[in-house]
Amino acid sequence: MCPVNESFPCQTGVRAPRTQRPSADLMKRRRFIRTGVTLSVIVLAQVTGPMADAATNPTAKTTAKTTAKTAASAKAAAINKAVDDAIGFVETARAQKFVFRPKIEILDDKPFVAKFKSLQNADPDYKKQSVEIDQTLRSLGFIPSTGDAKTVLDALTSAGIGGFYDPETKLMTIRGTTVSPLVRTVLVHELTHALDDQLHDLDRPELENVTDGSDEAFQYFVEGIARWVENSYRDSLSKAEKSRLAIEETRMSLEPGLIEVLVDPGYRQAIAFLLPVFLSPYELGKELIADLVKAEGKVGIDNAYASLPKTVEQASSYEKYKAREVATRVAVPRANGQRVTSGTFGIGALNALILSGEGVSAELKLLDSARGWGGDQYIVYQRSDKKFCLRLDLAMDSAADLVEVKAGLISFASSVPRAKVSLITDSLLRLDSCEV
Repeated sequence: MCPVNESFPCQTGVRAPRTQRPSADLMKRRRFIRTGVTLSVIVLAQVTGPMADAATNPTAKTTAKTTAKTAASAKAAAINKAVDDAIGFVETARAQKFVFRPKIEILDDKPFVAKFKSLQNADPDYKKQSVEIDQTLRSLGFIPSTGDAKTVLDALTSAGIGGFYDPETKLMTIRGTTVSPLVRTVLVHELTHALDDQLHDLDRPELENVTDGSDEAFQYFVEGIARWVENSYRDSLSKAEKSRLAIEETRMSLEPGLIEVLVDPGYRQAIAFLLPVFLSPYELGKELIADLVKAEGKVGIDNAYASLPKTVEQASSYEKYKAREVATRVAVPRANGQRVTSGTFGIGALNALILSGEGVSAELKLLDSARGWGGDQYIVYQRSDKKFCLRLDLAMDSAADLVEVKAGLISFASSVPRAKVSLITDSLLRLDSCEV
């Protein structure tokens, strides 16, 4: 289950728990005004000396303007150098060259957040998906009757976002007008997307309406590459730079909207479920890339673009990818009401569902109970009493895997009001959960 798809936003922050970047396909058909190769820098230059002197003394006024201009030029030069350095790092890490210099827009905090939220709220796909996610979370018992999922989604998909890249317009937007370890790290992540887009085209409209999980697998693959390169860059930082980066990430994540949601007990399980869903493409996707490079060298990444993983299971395991292990075909469950949405739930969402029973975790881990995922289909429907329900039919790779995941789902079911787990065949497990 992928709540929102691939527009490659780069989120860094939420140190407790640590959410680096949410998997979100936001602003799928957005349009930016800027064209060409641009570096837009917003600079708030500080002018020393009494304001009255600058207003009444022509010499002071000229000096103030010169000082501001010099400061702006120095800051722009520093950012240009940071971009050049990041481009060099990405080209070395990927063993590839950019076809052309990427378009980059760099904004200060407030205009960046305003732009991101404006694009997000104007996107009809985001609005539609927000409604579907709300209904899904209600069916799982994760949203209070007086609450709504959009509150959680807005907080999680905007808090701490450091940048995003648009494969349609080829424009990346970076948050922060002062060169710092955080800005450089975000540049490396987003430039990796830009390089892959130039070489392999990340704009894949054919994946927008699929229900077999191949869209989510592509997202895991692409974000896994960017996270793998990003982590290489993080490893190259000095101890002092790593400490500053951690401080910057914490500061960026402490946005009022997210704090309000985190401390609201009504949203606790929704967050415990959505955080690992958002993080999975990065944290699980990078495992495939690391093992792929170890086995085949960096060229293996480019070769894999010609033979993409088809399932999230393949996209998070080199062994499964090389075996081209296909998902077990599972029929969409019958609904006891009006269908709302259906599709592949996936190993990432299954893992997150079991984790949610444990509460918010500081680190994402792939549970043994989810590793044996074989295939699934789920449906969310609305009963005649207007309550929403979810039905998930799940196949595992072996009987032992089925027993293990059953125990995990029973543990989850015990943490929500109306959920039950049952075996409908010897090889098929069913989870039913309904809104209170």
